[in-house]
Amino acid sequence: MAGHMRGSNLLHFVGEESGVSVSACLRLSYFHLPSHLKQCFTICSLFPKGHKIDKEQLIDLWIAHDMITLETGVDYLDYIGHKCFNSLVQMSFLQVVNEFYGRATCSMHDLVHDLPSLYVKYLKYLAISRLQCEALPEAISDIWSLQALHVTFSNLLELPNSISKLQKLRKLNLFGFGNLKCLPNSIGDCQMISSIDLCNCKKLRVLPESIGRIENLRVLRLGDTYIERLPSNITTLRNLECLDLDHCWMLLSQLQKLNFFVVGEGKKYAAISELGNVGRNSEDLMVRGIEHVMEPDDAHKACLKHKANLQRLDLLWRTGVTCEENTKLEQAVLDGLEPPPGIKVLRINGYSGRECARWMQNQVGGRVLVPTYFAVLRVMKLNNFPNLKHLDGLAELPCLEKLELWRMPSLESISGGPFPSLVKLAMWDLPRLGEVWMVAEKSMPNGEEGRGCSYCTPHSHMGRVLKVGSCVSNLDISYCPKFEV
Repeated sequence: MAGHMRGSNLLHFVGEESGVSVSACLRLSYFHLPSHLKQCFTICSLFPKGHKIDKEQLIDLWIAHDMITLETGVDYLDYIGHKCFNSLVQMSFLQVVNEFYGRATCSMHDLVHDLPSLYVKYLKYLAISRLQCEALPEAISDIWSLQALHVTFSNLLELPNSISKLQKLRKLNLFGFGNLKCLPNSIGDCQMISSIDLCNCKKLRVLPESIGRIENLRVLRLGDTYIERLPSNITTLRNLECLDLDHCWMLLSQLQKLNFFVVGEGKKYAAISELGNVGRNSEDLMVRGIEHVMEPDDAHKACLKHKANLQRLDLLWRTGVTCEENTKLEQAVLDGLEPPPGIKVLRINGYSGRECARWMQNQVGGRVLVPTYFAVLRVMKLNNFPNLKHLDGLAELPCLEKLELWRMPSLESISGGPFPSLVKLAMWDLPRLGEVWMVAEKSMPNGEEGRGCSYCTPHSHMGRVLKVGSCVSNLDISYCPKFEV
């Protein structure tokens, strides 16, 4: 076939002497390729025109897609892959452009690049790595049957907007996209995606708001990125089960309003120490999974007592567990989770230590402490403390209006105060709690408590005195068979 080729569109070139369409000749050659070579060549069209394809990478791609099979007497897939590669080179479908220390790169002439595009549309799984081009080939968007796309460790700057054509796509893995800064807004049209992995995309800063439209999204991995903010509608993803923010320091440093935090088990999950850098502006905070804290120092690093805006705090351990193991650890952890002085509502659930936190007491074992002064605490609810025996020496809480004690099977005594503003005292399911002397603060003499008080409590009961004011109007006591006031 003679004649000078102009341009790269093989459909418009005609041989000047024979009048035979180059397109027809090339298509005829392609159609007559053995089926296994046709598959191998088909996947080459996914690379951009002019892209230099690494030979080893291409063979790995063929193997990953089961495009080559073993021959009789040969059990080495790479060997078969090299044979396929050499066959395509010999037939001029591929051209070796460089070979360095035995590592070859090849390319496709523009004339043959479009040949297999029709047949690549039936792929369901595609994995490509270490692409050295700026844009993902548009041809990938035409693979209407594609369900899993893995493009990893590549230098691409962006994905094409046409990715929205992949209506069957379920998994998108872009791990290690070194230069990717954002996903296209059209990603929100890929309604079937259930997993997106953007880990180690070092230049990723934001996500498009459209990601909130992917109702089937279950896993979103953003670990080791520099993402600065999450889409405002990410909370609408009702099926989202895993949001990986591991080492997303830019995001966490700006997350200053946080209402809910779950401590995970193991290094792959959130540690309570990470609370130290977030939630400074939070007014409400619930912390779950505290049983996973293995180091008391991590609890101190949460810096709860320095969150000056915090007004309502919930500390939750596992529920329904009555074992006595790790009681000293849990006590040390609770000591480290001291609330700020301005706390108004404090609820603690599932704590299994034998003693209450030091910041709740004004004395321990007869030794007077310098108490933390919670001047505006109004509500305190302690629930499900299976191992606590004594709730003694509670610190003065001048504004406490409601005190609730629930499900403490080991509790034998309670004392402390004064609580001059107390209106409601609720005690439920405290089967071992015995005698408690409730004394109005004004009836206690100044100086030494109990001495010279002719009508309140004998000295022998001073360890069980609960000092209240004159505002108590609601005393709710249930399932406390030994309790006496």
